[in-house]
Amino acid sequence: SPYQIQLICHYLFKRVQEKRSTTMHINLSVLEDVRKELESTQDITKRPILQKIRNLTPEHLKAIGVLCKYKTETSFKDIWALEYILNDEKNWGEKSLKNELDYLVSTGIVKYENDLVEFNGDDFDKIYTKYYAIEQDIFAAIAFISLNDEYNFRLYLLINKFKKNLELIGGIGPDSLDVDIVEAINKFKDKNYSYDFLVEFPRSIAVNLYFLSLKNRNREEITIIEIMSRLPWGVVLKKYCSFNSNDAQSLEKFRLEFEDLKNRLVEVNGDFSIKKEKIALPPFELLKEKLINTENEALRNQIISQHFRLMSREYTSNKKEEALFNARFLYDIDIYPVEDCRNNLGYFFLSIEDLEKARKLFESVISRRKTLTRNKDLGVVALSHYNLGIIEMKCGYFDKALKEFENSLDILKEINQEAICLFVPIIAKGELRIEEKIEEMNLQEIVEEAKKKLKLYLNKQ
Repeated sequence: SPYQIQLICHYLFKRVQEKRSTTMHINLSVLEDVRKELESTQDITKRPILQKIRNLTPEHLKAIGVLCKYKTETSFKDIWALEYILNDEKNWGEKSLKNELDYLVSTGIVKYENDLVEFNGDDFDKIYTKYYAIEQDIFAAIAFISLNDEYNFRLYLLINKFKKNLELIGGIGPDSLDVDIVEAINKFKDKNYSYDFLVEFPRSIAVNLYFLSLKNRNREEITIIEIMSRLPWGVVLKKYCSFNSNDAQSLEKFRLEFEDLKNRLVEVNGDFSIKKEKIALPPFELLKEKLINTENEALRNQIISQHFRLMSREYTSNKKEEALFNARFLYDIDIYPVEDCRNNLGYFFLSIEDLEKARKLFESVISRRKTLTRNKDLGVVALSHYNLGIIEMKCGYFDKALKEFENSLDILKEINQEAICLFVPIIAKGELRIEEKIEEMNLQEIVEEAKKKLKLYLNKQ
């Protein structure tokens, strides 16, 4: 809850202030402080449930963590079914868990009517119980997750064991079970541009399939896996993965990983299946065309922003070929969701000495200055003036470079702008050179130093 977050942050900050810790890190000592604070704000003696909670054994607390974790009133039948599906009888047997329920009902901590289980306290009781249990190394969060989300999380952990071979495409909930991933991919390949995949598909599926096609653009086909679960409470859930290995042995290991889960699901009247199918992905040029023409502008901008993040990550990771692919793609489509996109793209082209594209992008940012009012956007204009000055230096137009530095400083008189990657001039053995600097920097200080270095160099010529 927001109250919990605020309280924890308060104590983390307080511990740093008091020099009891050098970092804001949650540990048992912090949680003990939080629990004491909760006690100080309430008269615990007037809260009978908390008095009873404090008298519980660790085993009783563990049972609360199983019986009361779900957001809505949930039947014991379904609670036990999910516990058995996920954990077999490693933690509880059905009879022992029911005995714990009966005991907690007898204390008044838990209500149990018409097979529905519910914690009997208010929000304060729930928060206190959670932290009281954590101090004893027991997880007993109350009413924080749904049955389906709990199952999905555990299913994800099983899938994640194969993360080197798998890429999760997406999950489908009960409202859109008619989505067929193979059919969806085939529609991706449809050259009829009136079919708008960013409108027709569920958002997560559309975005993930798009980047799956991007990542595998040089492969003829991929293996698609559909994992379907019919749960005892009657909801079917799907997950889709791309298996990037044609190794039959790896696929068999993947299937066997879920065999025990499947058997337990069947035992409690559920079902589980894994289907696989090989399919060719759509040409990426076709997807690019559909992306440009989509009516879903918000989702298109989300995808384009992800391309920018990929370009930046690949650039800093020295994956130059992939970074160049994304940069050329972004330059070609000429769609920029936020103001600093043009400057960042220009910086990339500056880094690979494609000065013509870099200049065009920086000048495009500068030309928009009169339409911009936010300090954040004006800071980007200041960056572009500075970067354009670096281009002028590279071309030997030193007077123009000084002018661009002055233009940048004119803006920076009014605002503050930070940067992480910049090209800066240095003088070594009487020669003027430009080197990249990657660290947190104040732009005004960098521009003033660049101007000083350039003037010093020109005065010596």
